[in-house]
Amino acid sequence: MGLKEKIMGGNGDTPKQDFPRTYNKCPNCGSERRIVSVIVADMIENGKANKSFNAYLSMQNTIIKDPTRTVLSFPVLTTVEDACYDCGTRYVVAATVQMGMEKL
Repeated sequence: MGLKEKIMGGNGDTPKQDFPRTYNKCPNCGSERRIVSVIVADMIENGKANKSFNAYLSMQNTIIKDPTRTVLSFPVLTTVEDACYDCGTRYVVAATVQMGMEKL
């Protein structure tokens, strides 16, 4: 079984049930409060943002492929980070995987 089949399900375009992943508690202290989420909630409450607005501390896309091989498609891991409001620990709050494609 190839990497694509391990990460992706069905026809290869839809992630398996393992993704997307969400982490709702701080791995250090167990708090569910996050710094940016608290700020966003305050903005929504004060009418400074729409209810659907969401923001995070950072978002990163990581291309996962062997640079010594020529491939047309490869997994791209997207991680979203925030920091715990109570202890300050920075951690991943969401992770998704999609297949990326080389431009020819």
